[in-house]
Amino acid sequence: MTNKSFGPGILLLALLFGIMVAGCNNGVSEGPGSGADPALNGTWVSGSLEWRLNNGNSETSIFGVAGYNGPTTKGTYSTNGNNFYGTTTHYHGNYIAAIVPGSNPGSGWVTAEQSYSIFENYYRSLGWSEGQINTQMNSLREKWMTTYSITGNSLTLTQTRTSDGYISETTYTKR
Repeated sequence: MTNKSFGPGILLLALLFGIMVAGCNNGVSEGPGSGADPALNGTWVSGSLEWRLNNGNSETSIFGVAGYNGPTTKGTYSTNGNNFYGTTTHYHGNYIAAIVPGSNPGSGWVTAEQSYSIFENYYRSLGWSEGQINTQMNSLREKWMTTYSITGNSLTLTQTRTSDGYISETTYTKR
């Protein structure tokens, strides 16, 4: 019998991508003048998520979620006007081990492509259809875009879903 339960692994994946990405934008491309806004440099915190931004490089960590504390992803970002573009380049092995039962990717950084094969196999073990897996994997591989604003020590990311107009906002505080 196939185990179709959604345990802590799915919870952690959903939390991370829901908070960090705050939405995706298919076909995102950066316009002329893209760079990294130096005002974003620093450590930003929202609930259990910590996001470190430094001149176009990013790293996230989560604390106290489903028993996991530590680094989750790292990647690159750029800005153009008030648009923030991000790409995940690596997942931390300890994070993958926490969200994918039975995986052992090591305790260092694993490339995004290596991580994706682990995630795909995990989704198959849950009984997901190839269509569901492809949809999920396509969303993980996409570059994402959100708008941002900084007021004092607060960073707000705002994403509007094109399908239904739903607006999602996440606010981080600079530490």
